[in-house]
Amino acid sequence: MFEEPRRYRSLFLVCAGFAAFFAAFFGPVLFTGKLMASADALTQSIPAYLGPHHLWEPLILLGHPMYADPIQMYWYPLAWMRIIPGTYNIFAIAPFWLAAIGTFGLVRALTRSTLGGVIAGVGFALGGFMIAHAYHLTMTHPAAWTPFALWSLEELRRDGRRRWFALLAFSIALCAFGQPQVLAFALTLCLLYALVSSGHAPAGRRAYLTKCGLGLLLGLGVAAVCLVPEALLARESLRSSLGFAHFVSFSTPPGELWLRLTFPYFSPLLANFTELTNFVGLGILMLSVLALLSRVSDRRVWFWAAVAFAALALSTGDALGLASLTYHLPVYDLFQIPGRHAFEFTLAAAILAGYGTAALQRGAGVGRCAVAVAAIGALLAVALAIIAHGRQVNPIPDSALASGLCAYVAIGVALLAWSRWPQSLVLKTVVLAAVAGELVFFGEQAYWRTTALDAAAVRAPAVAVDLANALAGGGRALWAPGINGGSLMTPNLSLLWGVPVVSGYTSLAIARVAHLLGLAGDITVSYDASLDLAGTRFILAPAQEQISKPASDPFDGTDIGVFVGDAALAPAGSVTLGTERPVRADRIAIISQLTVATAIPDRARVAWLRIVDIGGHVTNRAILAGRDTAEMAYDRPEVGGRVRHRRATIASSYDGYHSYSAKFATSLTEPIDHVTIEWVYPSVSALRVMQLALIGDRAGVSYPMGSLSQVYGERSRFRARANDGGIAIFQNTRAFPRAWIVRRLEYATADAAVSAIHRGITPDGRPFDPRVAAFVDDRSVRPPLSGGSVSVTQFAGGSLGMVTVCSGPCFVISSDAWYPGWQARIDGKPASLVRADGALRGLLVPAGRHVIHEIFVPLDLLLGAVCSTIALAAIAAKVLWLW
Repeated sequence: MFEEPRRYRSLFLVCAGFAAFFAAFFGPVLFTGKLMASADALTQSIPAYLGPHHLWEPLILLGHPMYADPIQMYWYPLAWMRIIPGTYNIFAIAPFWLAAIGTFGLVRALTRSTLGGVIAGVGFALGGFMIAHAYHLTMTHPAAWTPFALWSLEELRRDGRRRWFALLAFSIALCAFGQPQVLAFALTLCLLYALVSSGHAPAGRRAYLTKCGLGLLLGLGVAAVCLVPEALLARESLRSSLGFAHFVSFSTPPGELWLRLTFPYFSPLLANFTELTNFVGLGILMLSVLALLSRVSDRRVWFWAAVAFAALALSTGDALGLASLTYHLPVYDLFQIPGRHAFEFTLAAAILAGYGTAALQRGAGVGRCAVAVAAIGALLAVALAIIAHGRQVNPIPDSALASGLCAYVAIGVALLAWSRWPQSLVLKTVVLAAVAGELVFFGEQAYWRTTALDAAAVRAPAVAVDLANALAGGGRALWAPGINGGSLMTPNLSLLWGVPVVSGYTSLAIARVAHLLGLAGDITVSYDASLDLAGTRFILAPAQEQISKPASDPFDGTDIGVFVGDAALAPAGSVTLGTERPVRADRIAIISQLTVATAIPDRARVAWLRIVDIGGHVTNRAILAGRDTAEMAYDRPEVGGRVRHRRATIASSYDGYHSYSAKFATSLTEPIDHVTIEWVYPSVSALRVMQLALIGDRAGVSYPMGSLSQVYGERSRFRARANDGGIAIFQNTRAFPRAWIVRRLEYATADAAVSAIHRGITPDGRPFDPRVAAFVDDRSVRPPLSGGSVSVTQFAGGSLGMVTVCSGPCFVISSDAWYPGWQARIDGKPASLVRADGALRGLLVPAGRHVIHEIFVPLDLLLGAVCSTIALAAIAAKVLWLW
């Protein structure tokens, strides 16, 4: 009768101990006034936690449904701590504490070993997945609740008490309030674990599985308020067309697995610590091997071993052919980055380590322990051999290697000693300290500590305050892409300052909006009519002097991101580029590459290079395939020598992909004002211009073009304003107002409309002016249109008020995203909104004066809330024995 109070007292003490441990571990950030934020945390978690919380956020991406975006964790209960100032760091480290507690509880239930639970808890919480993703709070939080769900499944198997049913449902629900990829992994683990464990359920296999299935379903039901809107947004987003190349991006090469398991900080041969780190510590690996040697009759040990090996295999992407199978699984095909299977591996390894610890406590023996230590020694030997082969030098002196070898020796000796005297409290303490110490050392080298920010970094700079005031009446700003401008240029951070911007950082950007703005794929932004339609009044970039370089070394390494070609591949058919000031040049140097160009014959003209000086004189130069540029994948295996043109002069290569260099004489004596690159080849191909420089041979200097080359290429349109705090500001003189009226409608699909806007040409070849005409995909809108005026009377969050005065029927467009849930009323009567120009909201208005009110009423949110309420009621009824 006293077992239950002692059990909870032990759990309370462990929870307190973990709290103190993680407070000390994260102390360098917690107690120094810094924020656990950098990289993705600065673009995702900080704005989501500290910024405004509207259902519809008009300050990014022409408007975005924030309640449906998993980055926001909009409905996550722990995120409600944001109402208390100064709690962000607590929110950021909470998943480590929770992960340790949940893993402790699971392993304690499996092995009855408190020490095994503690070691497992530290192993998962400080393992590679959690530490590497310390700034991805949308992943660490749901990952932290997964052990609680597994713990509940194990306890349900034993006694089936109602509290464990409730914990199972709520754990799954809490997993669902973050990154859906982690939820998919967690559900898979839970379902497989329930199947494996059901054979030993006292209540019977069917009863146990029924209870588990119901708990999982009700957990998803509780999270329906999040999942239903998220599913709708995913369908409307770029993720709905994720290709296989993206699906397998950030895969771990099989040969690197040895190194990442042993020497995760060996930078000469390893890259991308964040997405490809599955390190759990050599001590955890030794204990895991010991578990396999000691508990061969326990099917759950072998289950977790299978999970660990499967996760490692899946992390390699399609190197072993597995991704080709998983890519065709529903839901799984929406995700990318196979390296994130480190989640299942680190959890499985930590649980196995708990089994190994329990085995040592029961006297597993020196022999088995020695075999486990030797097995990890062999793993180290293989890793060192790979390193030695890659470096062609003696690997031992490297500090990253030396620390790993020292950890191996220290932990190995401690484990062997403990296996000899398993009742020794001192040796237990030494083993715990050695295993935890290795993981602490690993974790202290990670990004969370070295890139933590001062709290002042998220305060609004003076230029942001000025912008917010200037744009209060309408319009947006654009942070120039491809420029390292510090926190001012960080997407989503502008939410904290009230600055409306064109861009935004989210994996679920509305596809039509992203395509219209050119924010998809390799294209960072389109400096064409789409920028005007979005109401982009200002473009910002760090102020800098126009640089010069020696003529013999003309480039500065900046990728200007120019992409022209056929409408199926590129947003533009031509692009105009310039430098900050006109300069004299005798030659133009270009680094470029062709894509989808294997069928283009040798010496075929693919584009024109038009060079214009300040006097208006023009030099035309043809860009030829096989001489000036060539297929980027010329030597890739999938091309297989099918390219019909020659290989041009290679500028650089990576993994069989090439870029090519070429130079063109100008024959102009006046300074160059701008150059235009126009695609002319009649096929589905495209040209990517990566770098371009103007070379003055007589002066011996070159002027490389930078990320603002498209802005400088249209000086009459983008007018430079005075620099403000080191930030260069350009005003777009063609920016549209918040709402406008067009006189003519063109009928086209959304994709065709976006392409026509980028190119300024309708699908049938006529010039297209978005100020006069608009594209719609609803052919029921057919009236003759007249002109008129429109004024915006109210604009806030999910509502827009306008007044129109038209002599006849007119069509009103607002520079805001079309999305399901937007409704319109004209003089209080319902009216139908139409998707205009591929991504915007349009409305047909009768003649006369009318008051228009557009409001966002998300029915998907209502449906999700109803489902969540029903699920909560069902859980309450189950717990209270009402059914």
